[in-house]
This record gives sequence, structure tokens and C-alpha cells, in this order.
Amino acid sequence: MENSILEVQNLCVKFNESIVLHDVSFKISEGQFAVILGPNGAGKTTLLKAILGLIPFEGTIRIFGKDPEELTTEERLKIAYVPQRFEGVKSLPMTVYEFLSLSMQPGKRNIKDIINEFATVGDVNRLLSKQISHLSGGELQRVLIVRALLSKPKLMLFDEPFSGVDKIGERAFYEFLQYTKETYNVTILLVSHDVYNITKIADVAVCVNKRLVCFGTPESVFLEENFVLVFGEDVSTYKHKICKEGGPCEFYAEDESHNH
Repeated sequence: MENSILEVQNLCVKFNESIVLHDVSFKISEGQFAVILGPNGAGKTTLLKAILGLIPFEGTIRIFGKDPEELTTEERLKIAYVPQRFEGVKSLPMTVYEFLSLSMQPGKRNIKDIINEFATVGDVNRLLSKQISHLSGGELQRVLIVRALLSKPKLMLFDEPFSGVDKIGERAFYEFLQYTKETYNVTILLVSHDVYNITKIADVAVCVNKRLVCFGTPESVFLEENFVLVFGEDVSTYKHKICKEGGPCEFYAEDESHNH
């Protein structure tokens, strides 16, 4: 039986009596790569904030089988969050190594050894002596993930991690996330609107547009009825638009088969 890392049941979020999210339910198992998909304003970040306990909500959220308020300090440290924006970090007058050292507590093992162990992930070891302010967006994201990995988390949450990163950086980051999941058995929950790329590596997709539209395999996103409800347009129109903007012109072969 698979261990459930995150369970959301009948989640509802209101702002000033206006319903932002309604009746969202899904379950993420240990070691899965899950993506929250939806257009701008669909409630993706709101859902993530509710899971993190940053905003009030109605319904039930269970992390590691517990109500979030019942989690011990040690269990809370097993949850890592990498935000969408990190302008404050960029202004820090320190090297990558010094920045990573801030999240470490002195113990039996040498801090330098631990940092070097995780810095090999995403080739961050070559950045250790570099100033934080000199990092590119993609480099800083990898550093933030390594910082999160130092606590050896069981659950990692990302909010639109590809914002401001070029296409080459995106591809490298996808590979980095996949390697992290497989190497450290980390459960990943990531907010994105990048339907094509993220669904190629995700295990499950949570589709929202003010409510839960679909939850299941990434391929289910491309079912015409789901796609229209989530993104407001059919798959072929979306494909044409993305291709025209310089994105991938070929989607899953499976999405073509749905028309037969």
C-alpha cells in the first residue's frame, strides 16, 4: 500500500466572501512528482498557500497523515518550499557557500562535507565561491533547491519555478527535478502553467480552474473536455498558439489518439 504524503479533501478558500477555490480534493503518494496546472487566476498559488498553512481555508489538509497543526518541529522541517520570487535573496552580500551554511546547524558531521554532498546536485558545486548577486535565475533556483535539500525533506513545494528562466534553463531544471526526486525519494508538488513540458515528467496532474477539474495521469489533461474546462480553449488551438510563440509544436502522441 502506497504511503500518502499529502491529502486534500473538500478544500474551499474565500477572500472577502468571494470563493477563490471550491471543492478541491486529491491525494499525493510518497515519491510522486505532482503538478498543479491551470491558467492565471485559477487558484494554483492559493492552493499551495493553503497547503503551507499561510491562508485560512475550509476543508481538510493532512500532511504525513496528520493535521498540519499537529506536525512536530522535526516533521515541519521535512517540508521544503521554493518560492516563485526571490529578489531578496539576490541582494545578499555573500557567496553561495556562505548562504548554504546559514541553513545548517553545527552537529557531528562537518558542514562543508554535507554541503559538498548536496552541491553535486545540479552542478551547484561549481557555484559555491560565486556571489549570490552574480547568479542567473536558473543558477539561483538550483541553489535554493540544494538549500532545501540540506534538511533532507520528504515533501518539496514549488511555485512557478520557471518564471524568468530561459528555455535552456527550463530544460536543465526539469532534469534537475527529476534527478532530485529519483535520488532522494522526495515527493514534489509543483505549480505550473507549462502544460507541455511538465506533463512529460510528472506522475500525476492536479488541474484547477477555481475548482478541481481533473486529477490523474498527465495524459488526462489532454482529454478535450478537461482541457477546455481548465484552459478555456481546445487542445489544437493551444498547440497552435504555443508553436507560434516558439514553443514545442508536437505534443503527446496520446492526445491525438483521444480524437479517435
